[in-house]
Amino acid sequence: MVTLEDGTQLWRHVQSDGSYASASDLRVHFSLGEKQVVRTIEIRWPSGQVQVLKDVEVDQILKVEEPR
Repeated sequence: MVTLEDGTQLWRHVQSDGSYASASDLRVHFSLGEKQVVRTIEIRWPSGQVQVLKDVEVDQILKVEEPR
């Protein structure tokens, strides 16, 4: 879930399964308009672990891995 400066919350669900010999794209894209900073990005991993990234600048690609 992404929380913007004004409190707006956006969410996406990602799963990697597809059909035989294929997989889904694991990248998640949010269209934020004129926003310059994302207050928080909350990631809920399949293991149940929750990871929070704070004050993230927009217009970039982040590579996030589940913490051990």
